[in-house]
Amino acid sequence: MARFDLQMSLPKDIPTLRAMATGNFTRPDNVLTSSSLSELVLECKTTPEECPPQTDHIPIITTLATDPSRHEETPKPNFKSTDWPTFRKELSTKLESTITQHKITNESEFYCRLNTLMLAITDTIESTVPKIRPSPFTKRWWSKELSLKQMEVRKLGRASYTQRSKPDELIHKTYKTERNLYGTMIKYAKRTHWDNFLQSIDDKTIWTAHRYASGPPTDRGKARVPTLNLGEQGAESATAATTNKEKSNAFMKTFFPAPVS
Repeated sequence: MARFDLQMSLPKDIPTLRAMATGNFTRPDNVLTSSSLSELVLECKTTPEECPPQTDHIPIITTLATDPSRHEETPKPNFKSTDWPTFRKELSTKLESTITQHKITNESEFYCRLNTLMLAITDTIESTVPKIRPSPFTKRWWSKELSLKQMEVRKLGRASYTQRSKPDELIHKTYKTERNLYGTMIKYAKRTHWDNFLQSIDDKTIWTAHRYASGPPTDRGKARVPTLNLGEQGAESATAATTNKEKSNAFMKTFFPAPVS
């Protein structure tokens, strides 16, 4: 126990076995945990009342505190909503007191001016750039316009649902039109974001784009069926199903064969 840093979790003087012949209680079973895991043990006890028939060992119940800690997202600067004229004016004011005409003569002076410049920039960001707490489910291609359109479509959807017993109401047609427009906006936002990403590729991000393009699909709603080998068909050689129609027919014949007369 000392060698592997183990500690006893089951308290002492608690029997774990009752001999079926004599009825005597003994303790051949123990519960050992590492020192790091022992801090998470909330309770360790036996339950004699739940002992199955024809069994001499008493069940042991161990309760661990395994609740994961909640990750808190720290607010980040929202540069998309920054008032850049105000940002430049604030930064210019801070730099006026730090700019000097003296030339840099040594390494320490260079780093001193660099730190001063970085401090002015970070202070300006802290005072002028609004903060945002991003959601872990936020898409990079999502925009404020899509959020407003989503709220509008949901509002129309609720109104259409309340009038579901009146199919001739104009709200149903309006909801369908706006919902289709919302879907088109999402497709356009995705395509535009991808095009902008491709245009900004450099020698470092080219491999990221290659991984995106050549990697397996992450959207399981668009399953990609590989080429299917149909096997031998009479005297012909092995054939393969490459088109969607050929693959569909192959699945149909395999999973739903014709009944045998």
